Amino acid sequence: GDWTVEYGGSLYTIPAPVSEFVKNGWQIDKDNSAQTISGRGGEWVTLTKDNQKLKTIVNNYSENATTPENCFVTDIQTDEYDCKIPLKISKGITNGISQADLEKALEGSTFEKDESGSSFTYYEVYPTDKKTLRYDIMIKKETGTVCKIEVSNSVKYADMVS
Repeated sequence: GDWTVEYGGSLYTIPAPVSEFVKNGWQIDKDNSAQTISGRGGEWVTLTKDNQKLKTIVNNYSENATTPENCFVTDIQTDEYDCKIPLKISKGITNGISQADLEKALEGSTFEKDESGSSFTYYEVYPTDKKTLRYDIMIKKETGTVCKIEVSNSVKYADMVS
């Protein structure tokens, strides 16, 4: 479904447990990550795999402070710079596809398109009625292809415990 993504060859449903990323070969970069996340809080954590870096907010969906390993990744991305990790989201949208293919895949979805920038066209996509789930997709105008995808699902504590 829209919540499940393929990232670096593994499937995740966002928000996904940090422990799942670790199980799939990601490491927590201790020098560039919060060590403790307060109860119901969120902090920046950097995950690394294959010399690529994912800087992400992890959320603690429990009452007590805990380590990042017990928290959830709410935001993942792929780009052409620090985080060249293959990412495939619903309807086959992935890095490198053409703008025409992207627009075909987005038919029937709610999205806003911003072409005002000189180098990039931005798409803000809400694939479901739940407005917490969002795809941010960038097209590089020079190549006409997807150069960055970000998937975020800012689920609130109350929704996770109910």
